[in-house]
Parts: sequence; C-alpha cells; structure tokens
Amino acid sequence: MFTFVLVVYIARYLGVVVYGRYSTALMFATMFLFFADLGLSVLTIREVSRNIEEAGKYIGNVTVIKLALALLTWGFVAALSNFMWFPEDTKYAVYLLMAALIINTFIETFCAIFRAYEQMGYEAFVKIFQKAACMVFGIIALVAGFGFKGVVNAYLGANVVSGIICLIILHKKFVKFRFLFDFDFCRKIIRSALPVGISIFFSVIYLRGAATLFLSKMKGDAVVGWYSAAFKPIEVLMVISMGFTGALFPVFSKLYKNSRESLLFTCEKAIKVLMAIIIPIAVGTTILADELICAVYGSSFKNSAGALQILVWAGVLIFVNSVLTQLLIAINKQRFNAIFTFLCVVFNVGMNLILIPRLSYIGSSITAVGTELLLFVLCFLVISRVLGLIPLHKIIIKPVIAGVAMGLSIFVIRGMPLFIIIPAGMVVYFIFLKLLKILDKDDYEILKSLFRR
Repeated sequence: MFTFVLVVYIARYLGVVVYGRYSTALMFATMFLFFADLGLSVLTIREVSRNIEEAGKYIGNVTVIKLALALLTWGFVAALSNFMWFPEDTKYAVYLLMAALIINTFIETFCAIFRAYEQMGYEAFVKIFQKAACMVFGIIALVAGFGFKGVVNAYLGANVVSGIICLIILHKKFVKFRFLFDFDFCRKIIRSALPVGISIFFSVIYLRGAATLFLSKMKGDAVVGWYSAAFKPIEVLMVISMGFTGALFPVFSKLYKNSRESLLFTCEKAIKVLMAIIIPIAVGTTILADELICAVYGSSFKNSAGALQILVWAGVLIFVNSVLTQLLIAINKQRFNAIFTFLCVVFNVGMNLILIPRLSYIGSSITAVGTELLLFVLCFLVISRVLGLIPLHKIIIKPVIAGVAMGLSIFVIRGMPLFIIIPAGMVVYFIFLKLLKILDKDDYEILKSLFRR
C-alpha cells in the first residue's frame, strides 16, 4: 500500500509521460533481476524450513554468491540500457533502480531465514519499514521539487537503510552472519535454485515486462503510463496473495514431507480464503473502474479504466496461481514452473505483438488474462496428477454468488459517491459471506495464524 501511495504521488505530480518513463525503467531493471538472485531466496526458505540447523551455512554461502552476481548484473543492465531507445532520464533511473532492486534481493534472502523459522513478524517489520521509507523519501523528493531523479534516489536510499536493518536483525536474533564459500555446496544450491529462478524471470516478463517494453517502443511513454496505472492495483493485490502463500510455503514444504493428504487439504483452504478476498474486489472494480481511476490518479489517467476492468480478472487468476506455483516448488516439481512460465512467455510475447498494434494497451490487458489462464491450466493438471484433484468448482461457487449479489447492489446505488458505494457493497458481501458460510472455523484459524506469524 505504501508503494501504491508513492506511485499515485508520482503520477499526479509528474504526469502520464514521466510516470510512463518511471514504469519503463523499473520494469526494465526488474526483468534482469533474476541474474542477481537465480532463485536462491526461494530455495533458502524451502531448505532451511526443512533443516533449520543449516541456516547459517545457507545464508553465508548464498550471500557470497549473490554479491558476485550483483556486480555482474548491475554492470550488464547499465551497459544494455545505453543501447535502448530510452531518454537520458530513463537510463539514469535504470542505473539507480537496478541498484535498489539488487539490494532488495539481499533483503529477500535475509527474510527467507525469518520465514524458515516461521517468524514472519520480523519480515513484516522490515518490509513495512522499507515500503514506508520509500514512500516518505519519495514524497519528500517530489514536494521539494527534485522531480523524477529525486524519486529514484530516494528509492535507492530507502532500500539501503532497510537492508542494513534487516541484516542487523538476522545477526542478532537468528544466525551469526559470516561469509562462507563452499564450492561444492554453492554449485549444488545454484543447480537446485535455477528452475525456480528461471520461472520467476519468465513470470516477470509475461506479467508486465514484455507489455511495458512493447508499449514503450510501439506506442510511447503516455500509453505505458496508462497501462502501468491500471496494473498497479493488481500489483497491490499480488502483495496480498504473495504474502499469504509465502507464509504458507514452509508449511507446504513440511506437509509434503510428512502428510500429503494434509497438504492437499491446506491447499484447498488457501485457495478458498484467497477467492473469498479477490472475487468481491474483482466485481466491484469492474463496475467502478472509471470512478476509481479518476479518484486515485486524476482525469488525465481516465484511459486506464478500460485496462483495469480487464486486468482485475487476471488478478483473480494470479491469486489461484500463487498457491499452485508455490505448491509445485514445495513438492520438488519446480522444473514444471520453469517450463510452464516459459510457455507463458512465448504465448504472452506472441499475443502482445499481435494485439498491441491493433488494440494498444487493451490488447496487453487481454493478453495478461490469457497468460494467467494458460498458467492455471498447466499447473492444475500437474498438481491433480501428483497430489489429487482440487475441487475448484466447489471452492469458488459461493464467493461468486456473494460477489454477484454485491455487484447488483452496487449497480443500484452507482450514482452515489464512492465513500458510500464501497462500504455498502462490502456490507452486502459480508452478509452473504455469513449466510452462505463461505469461510468456516478452520479458514478463520488459518488467517489468524498467518497474521500472527
């Protein structure tokens, strides 16, 4: 949410074109972040959750590997950006944002230890501080008149401070940090992490990377700004799903080792809880997209509304896929993630090249939904074969009924102000949530335990 507030300030202070440049720079840097991590953060969570006594060994070796990767990645991305069509201020932003994102990969690695110990409170503290610092520093830079370059400098500074705090917590509370380098061990963990890292790399490309770069080249910075403004609420929703499934990942890993029946049951529960959250959001956003975009970003971003109405349904699929992809990693089927995300990249790139010239950013929005649907089908088929069939029709039917009821109530009062429409819609949804008994006692316990962590 802090990041979203900062983005709104950037969009309103700097306008559609400059916001488009910021989005292009951030996505360009993010696309190459894989080379600075290789999936090592996710691997650390899985392995340390299974063998907690090896936490120090993992963090020491992984840090050394990532330091070397960080230098190589930053140099490569900085050089490559100079061969792109970007304006000079976009290139400058790439340099600093790449450095900030690399620091963030170290934060993710250190937080992996917190997750492995199932002490998510420390991770929450670091992440909240990091996002809040980015927001505060960034807004100060904008208000003080430092503009686009001031924002990216603030972003880098906030990540540096957050990284130092995270390292101190790790050293004081969990494992004594020290650099280690065991060549055979490093080679082993890189080989294990690569499928996960590759799938993350491909995910970044098909989620927004390909669309952002193609729109920037074919349609210009203003169109990138409209598309990015529509996608930003989806990224906020992704934080919810990623935080939820990230907290469940160590549990998935342990259950696969001890009880596969319980693992499938927990997976079903996770999907049900996430559907109960996302479906009313998707329905309400589809109906109120015009009003929401103008209220948040201003009238200069009104063209984003059409994209948002489509992209929010990609968000629904992202919620389900966040569970399924984490489950594949937990059951040691991460190679399927790499294969599936590669297929999604091929599909996404091809569809964007076909649809952008004809439909511009609306074509990219349609492509995003199609890509997530493809990933869902592929993951669902593998998990059904390995663990058993997940009864999705039973899981989603009640949230859909409650969402439709809420949508009808919103239609009736749509002419009223948003601060009346949104709470009224929520009340209707919660009434149906209770009447249909969408969430049972176990579901609420899952939510409570995850928030405690």
